[in-house]
Order: sequence, then structure tokens, then C-alpha cells
Amino acid sequence: MLRLILMRHAKSRWRSPGLGDFERPLAERGRRDAPRMGAYLAAAGFVPDVVLCSSAKRARQTMKRAIARFSREPELRLMDELYHAGPDDLLAILRRIDSALQTVMIIGHNPGLHTLALDLIRPGVAAGQHLHDNLEHHFPTAALAVLSFDVRRWRNLAEASGKLEDYTAPRLMTG
Repeated sequence: MLRLILMRHAKSRWRSPGLGDFERPLAERGRRDAPRMGAYLAAAGFVPDVVLCSSAKRARQTMKRAIARFSREPELRLMDELYHAGPDDLLAILRRIDSALQTVMIIGHNPGLHTLALDLIRPGVAAGQHLHDNLEHHFPTAALAVLSFDVRRWRNLAEASGKLEDYTAPRLMTG
């Protein structure tokens, strides 16, 4: 079984004079949410073998804060091609992953991550209908979707082949 964790970067600052989109840093809320989401993953036992992270500043900052909560540090790969990647691009990247890596995490951007999650989920197959309903409705900053697949090789990943195991976002969490 393979597992995929999709995480949208945490909330970034929109008003950063002199900085382009690629260099926008995390906002205060993003700096708070990223470690919370990392702790959530760690507590649920969803620690990845590898993290594929967009090289955009807000994604790198999200990754740094989230993985600080893991019990072990995964392999980290910064990837320029994750910036503005569409769902087909993301699926192509996943299909190139070595199958020795059973749990892969992508930290990236919308709309690509949200669309990929929806494309990969088998209709009617979720740990709970509320999870699917929440994911279908919205994939806000710092949201997490955890999918599992009954295949042994990433190259065999196909649309509508996954099960949504978990979905949450900072505003859905209590405390």
C-alpha cells in the first residue's frame, strides 16, 4: 500500500512590498498553523519517507515548521516544478517516485493540489463521508489530505484509485 499526503502551504503574506509571488513569506497565522499540522500528522502516524516541496518561499517555510514536529526527518526534495503545477504535472512527478518510498508528502499550491486530490479519490471511498464533503468543498491554506492506494508502485497510480484516509485544515481542528 502506498500513502500520499498532500499539504497546501500555510497562509502567506499578500502585502510584501518589493517581493514577487514566489518570494512571499508566511504570515503570522501560517507560522502558527504549519507546526500544528505537522504535529497532527505525527500524532496520526502519517510521517512521510520523503517530502516533495515547492521551492517557493512560503512552501519551504511551511515544510520547515511542519517537519519539525515529526519523530524522524524525512528525505527532503525542493522542486521548482511544483510551483504552479497542475494535477497532471503532479501525477507525473508521483509516477517517477521510487516505490521503496511508501509514504510521500507534497507541499505545494492550489488549485493543483486540490484538483489532484479530487482526481485520485475513488468515488464513494473515504474513511468518512464528511471527510470527502469537506475536501470537495475547500482546500484552504495548510490543509492536509491523506490518501492510500492499493498498488505497490507509484508508476501505477491512476485517477480514481485512492481512498481518502484523512482530511483536515487548521479551522476544522479544535483547540
